[in-house]
Amino acid sequence: MSNELDPEKLTRVQSLLNEWHTAAAELSTLKIREEQLRRAIFAEAFEQPVPGPGNKVKIGHGMALVAKLPINYRIDQPALEAMRNENTIPLIEAVIAYKPSVREGAFKDLSKDERLLFADVITESPGLPSLEIKSASKVKW
Repeated sequence: MSNELDPEKLTRVQSLLNEWHTAAAELSTLKIREEQLRRAIFAEAFEQPVPGPGNKVKIGHGMALVAKLPINYRIDQPALEAMRNENTIPLIEAVIAYKPSVREGAFKDLSKDERLLFADVITESPGLPSLEIKSASKVKW
């Protein structure tokens, strides 16, 4: 497989890269501005907001602004482990959800037969590719 594109394909890729770079920069700016506006609207419209979806206000023309105020929770893993004992395990299991995730390295190391055991459990699909433009001299070929 060649590491170089033919001139026609290179021209198309360069055009797409330029468009992608511009869109990515615009998106970054727009994301920041959208978040600023959302926070400003929320603060202005809801003087005493409540957690959850209970924030509603009429905004005229038969329309209403409905906002949900999520609460983010972070778990201090060492503190959680320190409080774990036979009395707290049922409570911890009731409050803390453990989301299964695939250990990619271990999964890739499985034999073909071992992978078959997971055929109905794990679905593989391509994700969104990442792109980065860097000096070719800094790329390990």
